[in-house]
Amino acid sequence: MNTSSINYKQLLTYFSSIAYHHEQIKSFGFGDLAQCTNDLTTKQEPKYTRMYIVPGQVSLEENHLVYNLSIIIMDRVEDDQSNQSEVMSDTLEIVKDIWTVILQSFTAAQGDFSFYLVVNQRPDVIPILERL
Repeated sequence: MNTSSINYKQLLTYFSSIAYHHEQIKSFGFGDLAQCTNDLTTKQEPKYTRMYIVPGQVSLEENHLVYNLSIIIMDRVEDDQSNQSEVMSDTLEIVKDIWTVILQSFTAAQGDFSFYLVVNQRPDVIPILERL
């Protein structure tokens, strides 16, 4: 993800705004993957569905930074796994929604994400099922 004139804090603000305005996402966080099930603000278990950003390598290019971020959308699967397919389907749809917002937000009212962010045109989406 290339950014022309924004810093890491602003980038997180953009993603937080996307999460806040999405009707299915109930909490947002960022940091180390090991912390994804802890809400650093409230010190309690976060509300689900949760959007979580894990920072990766940052490269310095000519006049901008290239961030490698993992965007994780997670939700709870019941102990008997009765809602596993629903959770997988819903979280993949949320990923698609986020991608659409980033690519198609051309105006200030829509967030101007397309103006500030240049994203990988074919990002990998990897569904995972694991107990955290």
